[in-house]
Amino acid sequence: MTEVSDPEPYRRLPLDVPGELSVARLRLIGAIVCAIAVVLLALGDPPLLAWVCVLGGAAASLGWTVMYARTRKKTKRADDHFVALAREGVTLAGERGAGESGAGERSVPWTRVETIEVDEERLVVRVAIEDEDDLVIEPQYGGLGAYDLAEALERARRASREAT
Repeated sequence: MTEVSDPEPYRRLPLDVPGELSVARLRLIGAIVCAIAVVLLALGDPPLLAWVCVLGGAAASLGWTVMYARTRKKTKRADDHFVALAREGVTLAGERGAGESGAGERSVPWTRVETIEVDEERLVVRVAIEDEDDLVIEPQYGGLGAYDLAEALERARRASREAT
């Protein structure tokens, strides 16, 4: 793990808007390329089996376009999306994991946190909480990758323990 450059353990990590928008643009480019390929394939009078590819490609293109639109909407409300590392605990705001409807905040006191680890398969930070579902934090805050984000969480947790 690389060391987090900010020595302050308690801080607010804002949504990484440039990073989110660059990924969204890549999805939109993929959607456009896929849509062009789907149209060309459909115009070529394909056999029945190729129509499966046409439908799959159209679905992928539509899905990436929807993801692009959601990301644009999310970045317009960037102040509503953050991770707050405080002496009392961690707060994830604005993410699906934060509430039932897909928005809101979920706060977890450090005393209830069992482990903080990087989920290698999904490349997210998983905070195990006693008697609750895990808090899953995507590495899209403060410009930190998954390992740096996990380290920042662990540093705040350690600082909280030392302060008590």
